[in-house]
Order: sequence, then structure tokens, then C-alpha cells
Amino acid sequence: MDTRRVALDVKIYGSRGSMPLSGKKNARYGGNTACIKMETAGRTVIIDCGSGIAGYHADIAPLLARGQALKLDILVSHLHLDHIIGLPAFSPLYKSGHDIHIYTKSRDDRPLAAQIFGVFKPPYWPVALEEKNRATCVAVSENAPFFLDGEIRVTPFPARHPDGNG
Repeated sequence: MDTRRVALDVKIYGSRGSMPLSGKKNARYGGNTACIKMETAGRTVIIDCGSGIAGYHADIAPLLARGQALKLDILVSHLHLDHIIGLPAFSPLYKSGHDIHIYTKSRDDRPLAAQIFGVFKPPYWPVALEEKNRATCVAVSENAPFFLDGEIRVTPFPARHPDGNG
């Protein structure tokens, strides 16, 4: 067993369920849907791309303005809208030069990018984002561990959730 200790920086950009909300009632804890950033071992990992990803995007805006390329892993727990609604506004996904991987379970026979971005196309969205996506989409399997850059072990598991997380 590896007993090395590494620093872990975690920031929660969104933890709200189903719908993002604004207003005084949400000022203290926020009203964004699921998005968590973890930084460790020189890696940035985003868990879910709910509306909270806008906060992360704002934090990295100076880096993007300087033309810095991102190296980013995105773990999507499931494809309910509250967990992917931030994808359309996350501009690095649609620009070349970044090293972005999106990991999630495949749910059907369509290409994984079609499953992840499929709702973001006409008539539901003005632009077909699947065609614009520049991230690498990686299918994962339940209970099958994988590593991010050989350093961070991730083990997907089923969760008790309406419609499952598969």
C-alpha cells in the first residue's frame, strides 16, 4: 500500500440539486448545481459540470486570456441535466490546444460524445455541441478502477439515485 501523503485542494462550485437558483436565500451557500474541483499531484479534476462550472471558468479566465493550455480531467457521475448543464458555457471544451478528458459511463450504443453532449443541439440548444467538442471522451465501467496520469486512482460505483447514475 502506498502511504505517501499529498496535498489536496477542494473547492465546491455547486452542490445544489436539480435547478440552479439565485437570490438572497442562496447567497451564503450558493445556488449552483453540482461541480467540485480537486487539485492534487499537479492534476486538476472536476467532478460534474453543473452550473457551478461557471465559477471555475471565472477563476481560470486569466489563464485562458494568457493562452495557457489546460490539463483537466472531468468526471461526470451521470447525465442528468443538473450535472451537465454547465458544459455549453465551458469554452475550453470547444478550443484546440487543451488536454481535457471527460470520463463517464456509456449508457447506450451511441458514441460517448453523443451521449454527453447530445441534448445540446437544435431544437433544444442553438448549436450542436457534440460536433464542436475538443475533449477526449472516455467510457468507464462500474467497479473498474482507472488512473488519471498514473497517479490518481478512480473507482466508479453505482449510487442510489433516481434513474440510477448509469
